[in-house]
Amino acid sequence: MLWMAHLLTGLVLAQTTPSDTSATLDNRIDRPSVPSTTMASESGPGSIWVNPANIAFDKDPRHGLFIQTSPDDGLSSLGLVLGVGGVSFGINNYRNLGDGRDWTLDYSASATTTGHLSFGTTTRLHLTRDVQNFVTYDFGIAWRPTPWFGLASVARNVKRKNPQGMSPPVTGLGLALRPFGKFAVVGVDYTRTFRLEPMDAWTTSLRIRPMRGLYV
Repeated sequence: MLWMAHLLTGLVLAQTTPSDTSATLDNRIDRPSVPSTTMASESGPGSIWVNPANIAFDKDPRHGLFIQTSPDDGLSSLGLVLGVGGVSFGINNYRNLGDGRDWTLDYSASATTTGHLSFGTTTRLHLTRDVQNFVTYDFGIAWRPTPWFGLASVARNVKRKNPQGMSPPVTGLGLALRPFGKFAVVGVDYTRTFRLEPMDAWTTSLRIRPMRGLYV
């Protein structure tokens, strides 16, 4: 689809225990929160941060602006994505855990083998104020055997160095159902965040598209 300029909004229904909540927030602090999407369902601009393998399923030009705010801190993150074909570029400015602001520069590439199976990777350059700059990688795979069913797996924040525990590694599996075509997508994700004590989380989402370019 041709992505028009729009501000993505959405409703995310998260099913986590209290101990899982901190793991989810820490994991997402260095990447924009893409609303109402899971790793098997997102095929638009947000794929660069959710699952780069899905980029190959949408060959049209894409661009997206992702704004996240909070009542206490104001602007939490501001991300921009531009892409075409199997390539996307992203930039993100976000509030870090130390109440400062850091940047990431992101590049994703994705290719499909059979039209139903795709692979992708994102290279992320972290420009930080308090520690030395570092690079992480995301790797993803997605399988869509039918228009209404999809599976995916992602490994996020793969890296050699781990300064002060920033951007902890995450692995996950996802499922997406499209019972009404592009009008509605239901997604379920299971993720494990690798810290001193691994933390597991389940997330479900419902994305509805009442018209082209609008998601709720």
